Amino acid sequence: MRLRLLIAVLCSTSLCGCLSVPWGKPPAPRPTVLSFPPASDGTKHEPKLVGHVAMVNTVGNFVLLECDAYAAPSAGTAVKCIRYGAESAILNVGAERRSAMVVADIVKGTPARGDEVYQ
Repeated sequence: MRLRLLIAVLCSTSLCGCLSVPWGKPPAPRPTVLSFPPASDGTKHEPKLVGHVAMVNTVGNFVLLECDAYAAPSAGTAVKCIRYGAESAILNVGAERRSAMVVADIVKGTPARGDEVYQ
């Protein structure tokens, strides 16, 4: 009887010690909040959804965007990729395009297929 009680006490104290390990998992990083600079006249610039990422080529460091054919961003425009409400990448739109598909170079970040693209 005393042996069982001793084993139960040892097990419970060892479990309590494992729960308070100081070298646990570090806290998750906070996502970058989407913010666009204000317009030149001081009004707040509302981001405009222009499309989404259709394909990512990490070797060539570019993405293929699927945009509205009539509202595709012009060449040289900087756009942001948003994934789950946080900024995932910044892209520079290139001159190569075919109907609704537009090529953009990756400037910063890691875009993924399906990310929304805002101008």
